Amino acid sequence: MHRALQIVGAVTAALRANASLAAEVYSHRVRSLDELEQELPAVIVRMGADTPNTDSGQSSLSFIDSMQEILVEGLTRGDSEQEIAETLLELRTQIHIALQADVTLGLSFVTDTRYAGADAPEISDAADRYSGRLVTRWVVRYRMNFTDPN
Repeated sequence: MHRALQIVGAVTAALRANASLAAEVYSHRVRSLDELEQELPAVIVRMGADTPNTDSGQSSLSFIDSMQEILVEGLTRGDSEQEIAETLLELRTQIHIALQADVTLGLSFVTDTRYAGADAPEISDAADRYSGRLVTRWVVRYRMNFTDPN
């Protein structure tokens, strides 16, 4: 399994292990969440861009150091804009706590996990209740073998 996918799995596991994160956690799931199935609030983990640390892409003759962007999205529904904003920011806080507890994510090839920013909360009243979305970005620095990214 490619190391990028292992990183997504480790991020998902770290979030699920945070008992204070009051949300279901999914990886690679975007459009099929259902409030009636009690899937909200939810957190979704997705891969972003993977960028080598050097312009040439190769750190040495035997390995490549790279930065895997991870997008962690909080989704919720509620009865007011204030409720949505508060829930999204609490999700953001708990995501941050979970991902900074062990910056290696328990993976021997990961050297660091860093916060890389967050989008502004998106709040909508298009349905019968308010809904909200907030995406945080993370950069996971990792090393892979030059000839095999697994």
